Amino acid sequence: MRLPLLGATLVTLLGCGPLPGEFGSSCAKDGDCKTGACFSGFTGGYCSARCEDAACPQGTRCAALAQGNFCLQDCAIGALDCRSGYQCGDVGAGSVCLPDCASDTDCGAGARCADKKCVAGTPGANGAACLLNAGCTSGRCEVSLNGGLCTEVCAQSSQGAGSFDQGCSGASVCAAVGEVGGLCFATCTADAQCRSEYACVSGACKPKCRGSTNCPVGYSCNRSVGQCVEGSAAPRQLGAACGADGDCDSTYCLDPSLGFPKGICSDDCSTNASVCGASGVCIVPADTSAASVCLQKCQSNFDCRADYFCSAVRNSNDRVCLPRCTAVSLCVAPEVCDQYSGDCVPPGQVGTSTIERVSLGAFPLASSGDSFKNFSVTVPQDAVSFTLFMKGGVGGTSAVTRLTAPSGDLLFDLDNYQTSKVRILPVNDGDFGMLFPNSPRVPIEVGTYQVTVGNSGGVKAGEVFALLKHSTGRLTGGNLNLNFWFAGLEPLNAASAPNDPNFKAALEEFRTIYATAGIALGTVSYFDVPAGQAAAYAVIDSTDGKDSELRKLFELSAGAPNNAMNFFLVREIKGGQAGFVILGIAGGIPGIPFEQGTNASGVAVTAQDLAQDPKSVARTMAHEGGHWLGLWHLTEQDGQMFDPLSDTPECPIARDANKDQKVTKAECAGFGAEYLMFWEAGPTASQLSSNQGFVLQRSPVVSQ
Repeated sequence: MRLPLLGATLVTLLGCGPLPGEFGSSCAKDGDCKTGACFSGFTGGYCSARCEDAACPQGTRCAALAQGNFCLQDCAIGALDCRSGYQCGDVGAGSVCLPDCASDTDCGAGARCADKKCVAGTPGANGAACLLNAGCTSGRCEVSLNGGLCTEVCAQSSQGAGSFDQGCSGASVCAAVGEVGGLCFATCTADAQCRSEYACVSGACKPKCRGSTNCPVGYSCNRSVGQCVEGSAAPRQLGAACGADGDCDSTYCLDPSLGFPKGICSDDCSTNASVCGASGVCIVPADTSAASVCLQKCQSNFDCRADYFCSAVRNSNDRVCLPRCTAVSLCVAPEVCDQYSGDCVPPGQVGTSTIERVSLGAFPLASSGDSFKNFSVTVPQDAVSFTLFMKGGVGGTSAVTRLTAPSGDLLFDLDNYQTSKVRILPVNDGDFGMLFPNSPRVPIEVGTYQVTVGNSGGVKAGEVFALLKHSTGRLTGGNLNLNFWFAGLEPLNAASAPNDPNFKAALEEFRTIYATAGIALGTVSYFDVPAGQAAAYAVIDSTDGKDSELRKLFELSAGAPNNAMNFFLVREIKGGQAGFVILGIAGGIPGIPFEQGTNASGVAVTAQDLAQDPKSVARTMAHEGGHWLGLWHLTEQDGQMFDPLSDTPECPIARDANKDQKVTKAECAGFGAEYLMFWEAGPTASQLSSNQGFVLQRSPVVSQ
């Protein structure tokens, strides 16, 4: 196994096109392709793989073709990434290598073939087929939808979820895509009025799904009707989402008004428990006057929909999928509701935590090539989390490549990092950290975890450690100590900061934000970057690699109190482009806690505007501090990657109104832009969810 990105990056830089057998290379038969499939529909054959029900590998993306969905080679417009006879074409969510056209029919409606490339022809109205944005009167072609779709983005109205403004042009109507956003579709009254591979749904010609990758996260494709349905359960069967009895095969829906988010298909088993079948359990309610109902049987949270937990129930030895618990708990006595995870947990006093530091052993470098080593982490009964980290200035690129639970469940595999049960930063510069658990959906187990660590390009051996967080009871909050370091912000320094009104305003805003997740501020300490180095680090000119100014700045934390998070306030962090300033950078997701002096031991923040806007600086500190403690962006700017938490909103690429291949705070209003961990800074981005509080409380540097 090799660490990803390295080989792919080399090929891209050289501009040589794909290597033989890789995605996008020529082929005559399946055996010619390492991918296992040769797509003959493209000139000279095209090594690919179908992607109806699986995510595409790194360096490719899923695209809808007339013959079905296929993984196609990624490329950059204007680069030499594609082989001869192919060009880099925009497919909505990105660019892929496509064959040169031979005639107008190769380009779809709204485009024509000129000089072997598809160019704008007569623009099509909303609902028409397309290949290029210029082929649509709206200027937007959703190539990822079946055969391409000319459309417009329509914003959600103030009337709430499911209600959309009718701002679509021509004979088109605004309709939801899954449960999020909206696009303009051609109007209809019957399927016959829609294009092939489209169906008339609630007056709109909407694309039929071909597989689960055509559906939003948390949905699956019912291929018999070409519609996306929520959850992995068979469409309309026990456990599927529903809004009314008629949505379920059993004609029995436990709807949201009964406390079941988005509804759940069930059945009345009061007189016959066998109606629940092998996949269900007949549950007798505490209120004996109410009907007994069937609920979906489960073994882990991953058997349930994202907003449901696999929970114990009254009068049964089985576990079933139940909604997140609330103040009015669905938990079985004596279990109680954990407000941060939404799960039912054993009772007990609020715990106090201690940290145990364990050396797992040396990480030697191989004599040649990449280095890998397996480590074991034994987790006792009272542990609520563990953090792995490697230190020693190893250099190069490091990563956790596999994580296996004591039960044998594979939690993380670097080769499939986007679809693994646990989110871990794929690669890191030398020293790195990893927090587990970082989502309530994957609870910690008692026993021994197996971890594989890899490194490419290292220059010296390192050492791997585990920080075990023990607790005498439940976690319901915590205290966070802070170390502030100052460079180039005179007259603001360690002596003046405690009484500086602007700094005090920023610190109070930071305190207010974290309090919503149950985190209080503990001891706040102040330090100046040493006089001989302050001028050099006032403006951070390099941020990449272990020898960058940023990493060297973090190493200055050596000797500071270990049980605190470091904030380095500097005048400016440059992003490598003229006039471009980075607001803040964390040493990792997470950084390395309880271990000062590493190149991941802190957060750097541009603080030159502290006097003008202390609250904005505070939100940057809170955001980057959230990363350092283990939080991810709710939605990445590409609108395709989301955090692993079930109670945070997602803003998909379908909301990209100006077609610039990213989702902004304006486009994501109501879909996560109000949250602290949205990727783009905003004047009101300060919310934290309960699950985010769950993660923060499990950091070793947050004490209970």
